[in-house]
Amino acid sequence: MNRLMKAEWFRVRHSSGFMKWLFAACVVCTVFPPLINLEICKGTLAENLKASQLMISIFMPGLLAGFSAVIVGIGYRNKTAYYEVMAGNKIFQIIFSKVFVDAVLVSGSVLAVMGLYWIIIGCCNGIGQIGQFPLRLLLLFVVFFSVCANGILILTSFRRLTGAAAAYVWFTFVEVFFLFFIQSLEGRFSEAVMVRIGEWFTMIKLAKIISFEYEITGHLIFTVIAGMLIEGGVWYAISYRGMKKRLYE
Repeated sequence: MNRLMKAEWFRVRHSSGFMKWLFAACVVCTVFPPLINLEICKGTLAENLKASQLMISIFMPGLLAGFSAVIVGIGYRNKTAYYEVMAGNKIFQIIFSKVFVDAVLVSGSVLAVMGLYWIIIGCCNGIGQIGQFPLRLLLLFVVFFSVCANGILILTSFRRLTGAAAAYVWFTFVEVFFLFFIQSLEGRFSEAVMVRIGEWFTMIKLAKIISFEYEITGHLIFTVIAGMLIEGGVWYAISYRGMKKRLYE
């Protein structure tokens, strides 16, 4: 699998200008909240995270999933991804080489740029009321990685560039629809149960991780890790089945 990972890393760095687009995405995700309200740059770290809550929890999952899927999908559009299969590589090696390289690259780059901005703000203006900041950053990376990995797995389930649209729709509309459906059942369950159910959704996880109003609980940590494994496992199974049956375009 090391050979596949090296080949994927080379492809990402030298084709279709992915690195330039990734840098642009990192900058947009970081500077968008301050551009809306320049006064937020004078605020504490907690206030800056609060200002970023809407963008990070609602818009970023779809953006990260779609962008990660496009990186992989270009290979299927250009037919270069088929050489991995023709060379006799094992299916799990093909899938995980893309996940480990592309998902780590996208999620790590975005969080690194945003984290650098937050660290500068914290050093200059103070951290405010936010606590458990290192743990929040770690959980944020796990959620970002999960979103990117699932975007890639959705793409490899379709094995065509249109799968990137499916990845975007999944995190932008489908998850939100299910969240609203669960909230419509609020009267049938206690508030504590509704809170625990809500923490399984990506949007709620992100909102709580970056908000100083919420403490990082054991249940939230569990849903971040377990959610990544469960959702990733489902999409991996779908992708693996399609590749095993050689259902290619």
